Amino acid sequence: MLLINKSICDCLLRPNSLSIADTCQKVDYLLGHATPSAKALFVQNVSEALTLDDWGKFLTKSGLRLNNGALPSPVTLTNWLKKSADNSEYRGYHKRGMNFSKVHKSGGSRLLRKGEGQDLGAVSKIKLNDSWRWDNGDSMFLDASVLLFDFNGKHKDTVDYSKTNCRGMIHSGDRLDHANSKGTHTVDIELHRLDRHVQSVVIVLSAFDDATMEQAKLPNVSVVDQDSGAELCRYELEAKTANLQGMKNVIMCRIWRQEHGAAWRVDAVGAVGAFGDATNYQPIINELEATYKPDPKPVVLWKRGVKK
Repeated sequence: MLLINKSICDCLLRPNSLSIADTCQKVDYLLGHATPSAKALFVQNVSEALTLDDWGKFLTKSGLRLNNGALPSPVTLTNWLKKSADNSEYRGYHKRGMNFSKVHKSGGSRLLRKGEGQDLGAVSKIKLNDSWRWDNGDSMFLDASVLLFDFNGKHKDTVDYSKTNCRGMIHSGDRLDHANSKGTHTVDIELHRLDRHVQSVVIVLSAFDDATMEQAKLPNVSVVDQDSGAELCRYELEAKTANLQGMKNVIMCRIWRQEHGAAWRVDAVGAVGAFGDATNYQPIINELEATYKPDPKPVVLWKRGVKK
């Protein structure tokens, strides 16, 4: 995958190491199309990447070298891989003891973008993991709240740090790691045990007290299959952006079903709000009830056999 991405950059996006300005001008001139020579070089590079069978050839092709230009030794390469595994665990991309064979069998996790969704299929037990970080010395509470709505779009229940369970759902409460400037929550959900009238399970992150959302770093929510331990999908919020300035909450994602007994799916939402947090959900509830309110069925009037 690294070599394919490198080929895209070198052959299609910035051929011959052109400057960004020159590349943009060229792409505009060609209406977004690559030149025949760039396409041919891309195909050649990908074909060569797919035939590599040892680390030496991979490193040479990828251009991964030490500062002195030499290829990394097996010991150096091993240390790089160990450090990568440590960074992955530190950022919460995997946990120690995870069965990766089951993750690979499931096809791995999908990183959702705002507005995208994914079907959960036959999965019945899921774990929602959310985490965030803060700058050193500026610890902050970021509440993860679960709001439940029925098929009429009406709010039914809330699970959060103060009310940690309802039928089919258990919230972990706040978990702060001050040494690593990190906070986490987990919510265990047995989808088949939820109240039959629940259509939508909405995950909302909100800044507590006087804090606002731009103070959170790397806020994200992942959905994990409890039975296999495989991460099904993840949504990472683009923090530190202008649209989070002064905002109090973000509707991260919605887990929902079309009707009772139907399969569940998860949609990444990413909608920010200036009002409402874990001390007062009403502004958030009002907005979501208006969003999820079903369209009224059209009234059909009949008179003397003529449809109006």
